[in-house]
Amino acid sequence: MRWLMFTAAALLTCAALFAQDEVRGPVTIYDTVYERVDPGLPFQEAPRQPEDWQPPAPSAAERAAGFIPFTRGEPFDIRPWSKPKPSERLTELRARVAMGETSCLWFAIHALQTLEEVRIRVEPQQPSANAPTVKTYYAHYWAQRTDWRGRTFYITPELLLEMRDGQAQFPAAGGVLEWRKLSVPAGESRLFWINIHAPASSSSESDDYRYAIVVQAKGKASLRIPLQIHVYPFRLHKPADKRWLLYSDSWLLGKLPDDRLLPLLKQLSDCGIDGLTELPFGNLDLSALADDKVQYDPQPLLRWHTLLQQTGLRGPHTIGTFIEDQVAARLGIQADLNRDWNEKLREAMRLIARTVVQTLRPHGIDWLFYGWDEPGPENVRALEQYRAWREGGARTYVTFYQRGTYDVAAQWMTHPCFSVGLVASKQGADWAYEQCRAHQQQFYWYGSGCYLGQEGRLFANRFLAGWLFWKTRADGQVSWTFVRPHEDPFNDFDGAVVNSVEPKDQCTVYPRFARPNDYDSIVGIIPTIQWEAIREGINDYRYLSTLRNTITYAREVASGKQSRWAQEVLRAAADCERTLQMLEEGVPWLSEVGRAGFSNANLQELRTIVGAQIEKLVRQLRGERTASPKRPETITLRVEVVPPVSHPITEAQLPVLTLPRWSQPPVVDGKLDEPQWRMAAVARPFWESNSSVPMPQSIETWGLLAYDENALYIGIVCRTPYPDRLVADQRQRDAFGIWLDESVEVFLASPDNPERYAHFIINARGTVYDELGFDVDWNTEITVATHTDNQGWTAEIAIPWKSLPFDIDLNATGKPLLRLNLGRNHHQRGEEEVSHWAWSPTFGWFHNTQRFGVVMRQQGNILVKSVTPPAYVDDPPMQLTVLNLSEREEDVEVAGRRVAVPARGEATIEVPSPKTPGDHQYRLQVRWRDGEVTVPVTYSIPRPIQVVQQVGIVKDGVGKIRVAFALRNPEAHRLMVSVTDIPSLRRTLTAGRDFTLRLTDVRQDRLLIRLSVDRFESWSERAEVYLLPE
Repeated sequence: MRWLMFTAAALLTCAALFAQDEVRGPVTIYDTVYERVDPGLPFQEAPRQPEDWQPPAPSAAERAAGFIPFTRGEPFDIRPWSKPKPSERLTELRARVAMGETSCLWFAIHALQTLEEVRIRVEPQQPSANAPTVKTYYAHYWAQRTDWRGRTFYITPELLLEMRDGQAQFPAAGGVLEWRKLSVPAGESRLFWINIHAPASSSSESDDYRYAIVVQAKGKASLRIPLQIHVYPFRLHKPADKRWLLYSDSWLLGKLPDDRLLPLLKQLSDCGIDGLTELPFGNLDLSALADDKVQYDPQPLLRWHTLLQQTGLRGPHTIGTFIEDQVAARLGIQADLNRDWNEKLREAMRLIARTVVQTLRPHGIDWLFYGWDEPGPENVRALEQYRAWREGGARTYVTFYQRGTYDVAAQWMTHPCFSVGLVASKQGADWAYEQCRAHQQQFYWYGSGCYLGQEGRLFANRFLAGWLFWKTRADGQVSWTFVRPHEDPFNDFDGAVVNSVEPKDQCTVYPRFARPNDYDSIVGIIPTIQWEAIREGINDYRYLSTLRNTITYAREVASGKQSRWAQEVLRAAADCERTLQMLEEGVPWLSEVGRAGFSNANLQELRTIVGAQIEKLVRQLRGERTASPKRPETITLRVEVVPPVSHPITEAQLPVLTLPRWSQPPVVDGKLDEPQWRMAAVARPFWESNSSVPMPQSIETWGLLAYDENALYIGIVCRTPYPDRLVADQRQRDAFGIWLDESVEVFLASPDNPERYAHFIINARGTVYDELGFDVDWNTEITVATHTDNQGWTAEIAIPWKSLPFDIDLNATGKPLLRLNLGRNHHQRGEEEVSHWAWSPTFGWFHNTQRFGVVMRQQGNILVKSVTPPAYVDDPPMQLTVLNLSEREEDVEVAGRRVAVPARGEATIEVPSPKTPGDHQYRLQVRWRDGEVTVPVTYSIPRPIQVVQQVGIVKDGVGKIRVAFALRNPEAHRLMVSVTDIPSLRRTLTAGRDFTLRLTDVRQDRLLIRLSVDRFESWSERAEVYLLPE
């Protein structure tokens, strides 16, 4: 833990030492020599997730083969150093697919000794012309950056490569593949992929097919892994009113000749993609613009349109151009296009839009205009651009991550495309859905593809493209981006020459070149695990849509009929409806998946449930008898207690903070233990920045603020249960990716122009990142120190007024001094994700200036130091603490209560306040002899018990649900548990503790569990448990 005590000065010394070790290449990273890398500090591998167990003893057959086959629910969790647990050992593989569906399986082998020339073949056990096709691939491991520009990497499986005769394809360099012997060193593991495609129609009486996956290394015995495939008696429905879009990177794919591009586009269509963004725009002729004439040549776009029509990519597709500079020059307009455009320029742009609309209309292209990417609400040029194209008759596709953009420009959007962060929670998704319906817009959102944390993984893209799309009720879901390498496609450590801001490759798939780094020699693409995940997500959605449509159809054909068949169909439809509703309610939102422990294995179980429901209803419609599923005799249901998440606030007032003026500055040492800090204003509570969920107590954070004539002083206290696990890797000033460290952020702006703001990030080491807006070259004279102890860490900051990019009137009265927000990025080792928290929730990322809080100067003798509202139903009422800065005693009145505050002292007043679950907003009037102040207060109370994992899946007789107790002292309460349809099972337990239920003689495939806490029975919760058939 010595590093935790480093001072900022020591860190600067360390940074200087590291700078002397700058590398450029050649350099070895993992198992590859890279001839050139972006210059900088040596690349370091991120800490590996330890696997400190021993593999099980091999069977005789495994010993003879030289390996143990195993699998895990998420392929990303299988690494070269992985060792199987006994429960992961593989004895057979099973798959269920609909007619016409392509799906995947995977498995790994753990080498007991070095294996040479590993071969895998597929042997059908009952040859049939209508049997599904099964193909295997080698999943290649390599090193990839952990963030867009950082100097750390991790090892991930990603590329899916062909195999033959004991060899596999391997990435050589520059996008070229080569064949090498496929070997596995002793003690290591390798991952293999299986793609299964079922014919679109079936003439066979059998729905089940058996295969053997035969794995054999040179000189070793073969090992046969049974594979059973069940083909459902239905095809998946593709909803006519939903769209999946993909950023096309047509600049690269367009280099392919038509005979190669056409089958690639067919692959996209088969995957479920409907539309492509950023297709070639064509050419505009502005030579006669002064005479109100414009010519548009769409031939580059029409080439793509012809191919898209042939492959069933129905659109919409996007095109765009940034022609406004040329328009202004042609018309002799001398104007700053970053300010409001004059009417002459607007009309010229509307003319161009009308020309493009009229030219493309006869071709029947479903297209949208897409110009500026992710404009903020202050980006006048972008908003004027979209306004002109919309007023010229074009439909517009606008991406954004700030609600403010939508607020100011919704009228010029036909297809607003929200960042996934804005729709990650139910509150955010409902808001977006309702806004789009009110404005008669198509509701799109983006977030899947190749963003950080998606490469090599199935869960991320699958969940986004499938279940989250379904839950948001959106019209379109967008993945970014298909294939966008920077420099060498097989080298994630170069790229700065092409993209200095984000040099990491941006590839959902990778290009395959005939000649190294010759982009003109592209011959095709290389599939990846994250690309497979998008298809799996689209298929998850299609399963849900098929179930919904089958329920509707069953009711239509059976309603009003009295036959036994009709009544059985209606009962089956009602049962399927209940199951679908259970799943819709039980699957967590994106903001909840980590806490719920939701994974790709859960997604696979859900698909099995949905597929079984559709099959049951289809067979019922056909009049076929279905056998009752075999159920386990005894069920063990584990109930796991996890930390609570408080109720999110649906609409937050801007917080207001009143700052005291100090007569003496503190010594900036990071400890915050000087007397002045007890006289500081307190900024609390903090909220999750996207969802506005209050921060849990385990990582409680608050700010302390004051000022004098020279500087603003900020202290930030960050609690954490594991101070020795904090991630604080960045050591250099203005280091890219510091926001992925354990760090705090400060945003300061003038009340008159909040768009011009100073931004500071300080990590737990004391490393500083400062910028003006997004100009990282801007620096201040900031003084910073940090300190870590067994409760967490603290940051102490002094920012001279003279170093800020705007003027401050320290003597102004009756108006704000500053606009302010404080943030915390919480990241500890062992956790893949960083959580983000803010004093003023931003409903998006931290740079949402419209959500910056308000800072006032303290005036008069009384300072409202802090307001602590109740956080749980069993908390005491709201506590308000005031400071008396005068030399005489002051009487202070709040909410009808009066208290005497001693001279130069403080007092805490208990304010009556409701503690029922839900949102609460107050405007407290604080009055004293010579003045008064109004304090806005927003808080929320969570339900006392929360079922985090509302749907429990019982597999092989064992299932699990997760609950949380949002109580100050949960173990002081009793928990009542009952199971519907099993009246004899009622338990009274101590709240806040894990427990296990053992159920016998279960006669249904779905159970309802009810849970309630004594004294708060009216806020009971339920969980549903579904039994997978054996």
